[in-house]
Amino acid sequence: MSKKKFKSWWVLLVRGILILAFGIMALLKVLSGIGNPVEALINLSVYFGVLIFIIGILNIIGALYQGGPRDDWMWMLTTGMLDLLIGVLIMIYPFMTGPVVLLFIGFWVLSGSILQITHALLFKEHLKNWKITIAIAVLIIILSYLYLTSDIEESAAMIFYLVASAMLILGVGNVILSFSVKEMSPRKVREMRANV
Repeated sequence: MSKKKFKSWWVLLVRGILILAFGIMALLKVLSGIGNPVEALINLSVYFGVLIFIIGILNIIGALYQGGPRDDWMWMLTTGMLDLLIGVLIMIYPFMTGPVVLLFIGFWVLSGSILQITHALLFKEHLKNWKITIAIAVLIIILSYLYLTSDIEESAAMIFYLVASAMLILGVGNVILSFSVKEMSPRKVREMRANV
């Protein structure tokens, strides 16, 4: 008899790949020359809006695909709807949301890394590489701090480097985590959450 697996593991994988692609795009932009810093930062905001929008759709699909008890999919559905809404707002109003989006990117990456630490500690008995996941998340927290405290007007290139670095590391962390949770059963995930 085959053991039931956590069905939505692929959401983390695709999310990681998308975040990696965004990080590579940001890195290529800074390496090829920023040009007009205001225009470059607005473009970064729009691309981030598209990323958040797609991740929102992925989370909603993953939540519906996972199904089952409320705690298995409700959080994923809620974050998916929130990401979808924020992504639409960023894409519709890039000029108005530009500076706010830059702060949102920093806090989004920061909250994602805190969530990775939480998952790593929560599932450490079942994750082979939980220490690597925590190390990656701590590095992202440091990059987020540097990003959030940097002067936007002085160094657009520095912001792109920090965003690219954080996104590349966060993407790798999501890919690693996806393969770790792939083999976990939804029942085991619920049990571990209940013990927190």
